[in-house]
Amino acid sequence: MKHLLSVLFIYLISLPVFSQHYSILETDRPPKFKNECESDDTPKCFERSILEYINRNINIINLINTDGGTAYAQFIITEKGEVKDIRIRSNSKFLEKETERLLEKMKIKEPAMKDGKEVAVIYTVPVKFQKKQSNSYNDFIDEQLSQKDLAGLNEVSTPPRIKNYNASLESLNSKFRNDILEQLRAMKFQDSQIKQLKFTFVISEDSQIINMLVIVPDENLKKATKNIIQGIEILDPALDENGNPVDVRLNYQFEDI
Repeated sequence: MKHLLSVLFIYLISLPVFSQHYSILETDRPPKFKNECESDDTPKCFERSILEYINRNINIINLINTDGGTAYAQFIITEKGEVKDIRIRSNSKFLEKETERLLEKMKIKEPAMKDGKEVAVIYTVPVKFQKKQSNSYNDFIDEQLSQKDLAGLNEVSTPPRIKNYNASLESLNSKFRNDILEQLRAMKFQDSQIKQLKFTFVISEDSQIINMLVIVPDENLKKATKNIIQGIEILDPALDENGNPVDVRLNYQFEDI
């Protein structure tokens, strides 16, 4: 059994602390994320959007050194749609730092509305992180691919564009894998070691590498593989059939070399 990581989120609506800040329940329309809740102005849709945003963008590798914990984050979404005054309290410094990173990069398309005016809202997000036992690497991949808005490489209309690779599915499925294999061989790793290597990562809709997981008994090979992946330069994200950027999970195994 290998310790694989999963994330559980619970979201609460906070009451306003200052008179100029409202809770989303007090507004006529809560804030909106880009491409989310286009025809749904309910607080539930906004809460779900935050859940999906964090679930897509949390970087598991930043939480390897924690066994779990809870971060209580409070922040304000201003009348201009800016996320400000982030305050976080947590029993895990790793989770606290990762929660802050996620909130700082969070983009709001439209601010909340009340009485026909744009208004600021205050919101509280308790984020819980825990390790989870998974029976196999394949179980982990199946679980990750089942998440909303997280496609496999074969499910997108346009693959992500990576520096020094043409934007084709064949290039990522074969040339990319072979190049990593040759880099590891050049580092003097033997095929008998590389055969045990499995890794997966997400290329996010904002062209970042997140949620990387490398599984191999040899710690030096694991470190070398992570360094290679972290050095990849993403030029453009994957696109869905409507031309919208989407998150895509890549995963590779080397049992057949």
